[in-house]
Amino acid sequence: MKKKLNILLISPDFNYCCGRSKYFYLLCKYLTLNGHNVYFVTNGGDSLVRLNNFVVELTVIKRLHSLNPFHAWSTLMQLNKIIKCSSIDIVHTNHRLTELLITLLTFFFKCKAKSVITVLSILKRKYGIEYKSKHIIAVSQSVKNNLINVFSVNPDYITVIPHFIEDVNTINFRKNKQEKRIIFSAGRFHPEKNYIVLLKAVTKIPEENLKIILVGQGKEKMLYEDYARINNVDLEIFEPRYDLSELFSKSAICVLPSRIDPFPHFMLESGIHKKPFIGSDIDGIGELIIDKINGLKFEDNNETDLSEKIKLFLNNEDLAVKCAQNLYGTIREIYSPDNIIKQTEEIYFQALS
Repeated sequence: MKKKLNILLISPDFNYCCGRSKYFYLLCKYLTLNGHNVYFVTNGGDSLVRLNNFVVELTVIKRLHSLNPFHAWSTLMQLNKIIKCSSIDIVHTNHRLTELLITLLTFFFKCKAKSVITVLSILKRKYGIEYKSKHIIAVSQSVKNNLINVFSVNPDYITVIPHFIEDVNTINFRKNKQEKRIIFSAGRFHPEKNYIVLLKAVTKIPEENLKIILVGQGKEKMLYEDYARINNVDLEIFEPRYDLSELFSKSAICVLPSRIDPFPHFMLESGIHKKPFIGSDIDGIGELIIDKINGLKFEDNNETDLSEKIKLFLNNEDLAVKCAQNLYGTIREIYSPDNIIKQTEEIYFQALS
């Protein structure tokens, strides 16, 4: 029997509309179910209530990622206290600043807890002080390549362990019976997610009588609303929420038009809900989606190509069913909690050895 560990997970901005938060929520849940003692630190967020369903020791540090030296020192002291009082074995982070704080604890306070960081982003800006852990989890090969090529991280320190997802009770794909067929997506309203190209694509196929539903928040919300109003696109936007199953059940197609996306959780959600998925041919999307096998890919930022792929699914139900079922099967087999948690635990024990 493997040793049960005391694990400190640290993740900022614990929100519903955040793939990073969903990843750490699942770590909290399934590491706890595996018998480990899990401690969680965050600066807050709209989805802390999710942690009430299982036993996790929660600490909220409001200025967790403040660059103010006094705030950083206070955070350092609080983390040091948690690590010592709870005999923490592993500190698992997902942010460069938090990783730096743990490095400082090790250097100045002889902290014995081992550092593991999951990298969920593709970044370009270098500070020269990041990714110093010898145990780095990259959620996709694209992320690993970024760490090697941009940040000169030793490849031996990096293990690719993807995002994962729980299975859900869902129905098999069936043609949407509503007056309008719904295209659904969820994520940050940020230029990286590029939802404007989805709106533009729909204007090219008015004969299909489509409605777009987006769940999220961010600085581009007004841009989407203005474009939809001016171009007569039927758009409905919902605030982030815990359960998206009702919106998935209503949708005919799920689309993710990102320009940068390491390994999107929404892609996994679409598959586990047995929905036909269309994504841009970039990064982690391209690593999972095989065109016309388990989804469709369109050329990055090309609204004409996206409109053609939407029409292909809408007018070819056999292809849509095949892709949806294949994606569901792949996700259940490879991206299950049992599979990913086992790999994550192996990283922990490697760090301790």
